[in-house]
Amino acid sequence: MLSTLEKILFLKQIELFREFNARELGIIAQKAVEKSFSRGDVIFRQGEQGDSLYLVVGGKVRVVREDGQKKETLAILEERTCFGEMAILSEEVRSATIEALETLTLLKIDREEFRQLILKKPEMAFPIFRILIERLRNTNNLYMKALEGRK
Repeated sequence: MLSTLEKILFLKQIELFREFNARELGIIAQKAVEKSFSRGDVIFRQGEQGDSLYLVVGGKVRVVREDGQKKETLAILEERTCFGEMAILSEEVRSATIEALETLTLLKIDREEFRQLILKKPEMAFPIFRILIERLRNTNNLYMKALEGRK
């Protein structure tokens, strides 16, 4: 179990939180809940209602997009990355399934808690925008490669 200090030190390593001071990181650390998963566990499924952001403390996850019987891996995320960022900005359903590739430790931050932080520090939203843009570019690249493969 991570102490509040360990959570603060970890959060400081995450792009999303690099600009935060120790007091702000302390608030986030106190609200972040540590979760553990085993290899093969599903953290959440595509289509479920999203309500949290997750930070990978240890282990790896696979981001999977399901279309009927077909499953496509969109990304493998490792330590010091986050997922579920769309759920903290909107109330849309999850766009992908997240599976643990190995023993996994996550920090979970609730949407409402995070929104309160953004209201206090609006510039916090910009790193989220950068992450979303990067992931959209990666998805577009995968889509273009798939189209090329059909020719």
